[in-house]
Amino acid sequence: MTETENAAAALESTPQGWHLARQRGARPRRVAGMKNQNEQGMSLLEMLVVMALVAILTAGGIQSWQGVREAQRLRQGALALQTFLGRVQAQANAANDTRLLWVEEGARGCVTTQPPPPAGCGTASAALYPAARYGVTVQAFSGNGMGFYGLRNTAQPGHITLRNGAGHIRVVLSGQGRLRLCSEDNLSGVPPCR
Repeated sequence: MTETENAAAALESTPQGWHLARQRGARPRRVAGMKNQNEQGMSLLEMLVVMALVAILTAGGIQSWQGVREAQRLRQGALALQTFLGRVQAQANAANDTRLLWVEEGARGCVTTQPPPPAGCGTASAALYPAARYGVTVQAFSGNGMGFYGLRNTAQPGHITLRNGAGHIRVVLSGQGRLRLCSEDNLSGVPPCR
């Protein structure tokens, strides 16, 4: 094509070019993806299909996001319990004292180094881990006098299991005083229990 033909083709692809082409009696060139004069937007069926696809994708995204959020809450609750137990262990070591754990299971459960006050686990205390604050439930406790001994930083081994809708995480205390987390349900970011 010559420069003149290129310029004419470019002019015909604009609305002003269509008007000029009609005056000359020529049909305007159809550019790929361009609509005819009688096409006016989307049909009702096309709009319904688009709305259905958007609704399906949104519902799937919300469901997935809620699952991720529950898993994150469970991990945060388990890390907070691990931190609390680490603090109790450090206090027992510093005071060369024995600190046994007292656990109340359930949705309003808690972990503490002393029997909870008469008001239950709802009271605020630095010596208390409230599970409800993290949206988790204390499900299981080995119940064998689990705790820390100041002598050589040793401990009575055991575990505490936390759960919510995403699964279960176990906080494990070894006899050497090592605290670790493991997942019973293969949660990402937490090693599986063996």
